[in-house]
Amino acid sequence: MTASPSHYVPILKLKTAEKAALLEIAPDVMGEIVPLFELVPKDEPAERLTEHVRRSFSGFGKSVRDLQRYFLDPDGIGTTDEAAILEVFKECAMQGGPPFVPIVRLGGKVDAARQFAKRGVALRLTRTDLEGRLRLANAVTQFLRSHRFPIEETDLLVDLGGLEPELGAGIRRMTKQFLAEIPKAESWRTLTLLGNSFPKSMSGVDDDGELLIPREEFLCWSELARERARDKIRVPTFGDGGVQHPEVFTGKAPVTPPAVIRYARRADWVLTKGHSAKDDPFAEQMPQVARRLIASGQFLGADHCAGCRQIAATANDEPNIDNKRPQGWRRIATIHHITTTVRAIQLLLGA
Repeated sequence: MTASPSHYVPILKLKTAEKAALLEIAPDVMGEIVPLFELVPKDEPAERLTEHVRRSFSGFGKSVRDLQRYFLDPDGIGTTDEAAILEVFKECAMQGGPPFVPIVRLGGKVDAARQFAKRGVALRLTRTDLEGRLRLANAVTQFLRSHRFPIEETDLLVDLGGLEPELGAGIRRMTKQFLAEIPKAESWRTLTLLGNSFPKSMSGVDDDGELLIPREEFLCWSELARERARDKIRVPTFGDGGVQHPEVFTGKAPVTPPAVIRYARRADWVLTKGHSAKDDPFAEQMPQVARRLIASGQFLGADHCAGCRQIAATANDEPNIDNKRPQGWRRIATIHHITTTVRAIQLLLGA
């Protein structure tokens, strides 16, 4: 399976919550996603790299068993050393499951990826590539030619990176400009537009408050999809970073993280926040936070997905729900986000 416009490419970190979320997503939704997995950057000495890679892929095979295909970007290991990149690909392949497509970058080394390129490779263009090259089309064409990657067997990922929601129309103009510079847009095996406007922290949400954040990357893609479908121009597949900002916090986690539910709607996120766990334990706050989300009128109902069922169960103080730690709520939010986004894409495209 390749990513068509009706599919969804969620960027998922190789973290426990994200891997666990995939085990609870409905089969019909799983059939519509082609995830892009990234390693979480770690500021560790090179001699501990192997340990980090193995931890990252712990339980991974089970999580991806129901996928047909996925992308893997080794960039998070923080080195361009070919041996280290090869170690990432080998560890992933050892987990079994469906074939993955290795991601390469302009100017990067490709020998390790080539060893796992039976299904081709994916070229990921970053915002730096898009903004910093006067002749992007020439650079891309030369990259494909020099490494002998046929364009028809290569996926193209156009990654806008972190986006500021307040830019609005500026994001749309920038996106259209970047896509216009893509050479032979109709010829790539797949064409995906990635972006992420999720906030870097929850500090913008008042304690015991609620905040709606526009999903600018989805709004931008929706407008673009309608225009390009009307003009019979290739519609790119949509992808985003889920409920996490692309700049991952890699330091020591705070002892008392705020109680918060990250809840996706089609056009925005509803961020419902408690207060510092210094005053009330995290687990004791979450039922009240869940009840506030449900009472806000933004909740899509317990039958929407496994994540929503667990939010409703938490609000009802039901036992045996993995909701006592922030990690459990990241899992719940990821289940819901993926389900909501797949449904929104299907609604827009009439899939």
